[in-house]
Amino acid sequence: MRPMYEVPDVLRGNHHQIGHLTANSWQSRTLYALEACRTYRMGGHIDKCTNVDCNHIHISYNSCRNRHYPKWISAKGKDKYLFPVKSMSKVFRARFIEALRKEIEIEQNLSKKLFAKNWVVYCKQAFLGSKQVIEYLGRYTHKIAISNHRILSIDNGSVTFTAKDYRHGGKKHPVSLKEAEFIRRFSMHILPKGFTRIRHYGILSSSLKKFILPIIENQIGKIVSTEKSPGINGICPVCKSGMLVTIIHFDSRGPPNNIQALIPAICKSKF
Repeated sequence: MRPMYEVPDVLRGNHHQIGHLTANSWQSRTLYALEACRTYRMGGHIDKCTNVDCNHIHISYNSCRNRHYPKWISAKGKDKYLFPVKSMSKVFRARFIEALRKEIEIEQNLSKKLFAKNWVVYCKQAFLGSKQVIEYLGRYTHKIAISNHRILSIDNGSVTFTAKDYRHGGKKHPVSLKEAEFIRRFSMHILPKGFTRIRHYGILSSSLKKFILPIIENQIGKIVSTEKSPGINGICPVCKSGMLVTIIHFDSRGPPNNIQALIPAICKSKF
């Protein structure tokens, strides 16, 4: 579900103040990129559904591809568990002490002290596949200052968003800040220029590619693609079955005026 308010909305309303609210030019450059993200200034593309019964045409503006863009729309499922963690802790305590008694002699007073303590068992749902692993790692490698879904309102020069109060058990509560202060705090989370969150090693290391790539090609052969596959941008939102394939790219001037007349010829040449 698309959020009602987004961080770029705050930036666009304070375009001329961004340079005064940031600590350096790199932060300002990042905020200007977020402001222009998915607008006409970034240019765009036209996608067509591959389902012949649908043929839906979808026009989208390009993303700035900045790693600080707060567009995380991941759904969270309900918590599921096999055993209650508190009950499991009691069982684990009993089994552990039982196994310990087989190895050494435990005095009765020590045994009572061990059972008097509430043991803690680390219990976490196992990963069900590669998608869950990627989602888990993504929270750390691509985490940004604030997600758009946390913004509740933008009104009268103020931004209201949800935050966790860890002094009261992490309970969520609304926080209101002036737009200038919101932008200032957001810019503090912008990573320094050249900072790398993900580093590649082994055969994926960029510094070793010129040495490792020939070895790999010698062992498995070099693959040369003669066909250029069209860009695929997800499932069609109309029919929910076809794929959206990019057929036209356009710059900041927008799509051609006679786009409807050009689409049949372009589709014929691409498919």
